Amino acid sequence: MPGPLVERNADRPEEAPPGGHVILRDGVPGEPDPDLGTEPRTYYWVHRADVEFYVEDPDQAARDAAMAALLEKFDAALASDPSLGGLVDAMEAEEQLIEQDAEEGFVTQKGVLVPVRLEYASTSALG
Repeated sequence: MPGPLVERNADRPEEAPPGGHVILRDGVPGEPDPDLGTEPRTYYWVHRADVEFYVEDPDQAARDAAMAALLEKFDAALASDPSLGGLVDAMEAEEQLIEQDAEEGFVTQKGVLVPVRLEYASTSALG
């Protein structure tokens, strides 16, 4: 199985390639929590972003298996580098998965949305 096509903030695909399609959404950083006792001031952030996964196959069992394989790869990637190479202090997928199946015009496609929680600190109030 080829690797998935990965894009940032793209439109929902009309068709998913054989390896699947992953769309990373920027999300929202939330409100900063300033630590007034540090110099320079440190701001702590909890950023929520979404990752969308799409697979396509006319056979529902094959579609489900392809989605399970894609989500397993994502889970393994999160586990192997939960700090994104030091860019964040912690990262984890939220437990909630929202599945979308057979929307009008996407009969052979399955989509899953995974919210991701990113925690980090910065010395800027802008993130």
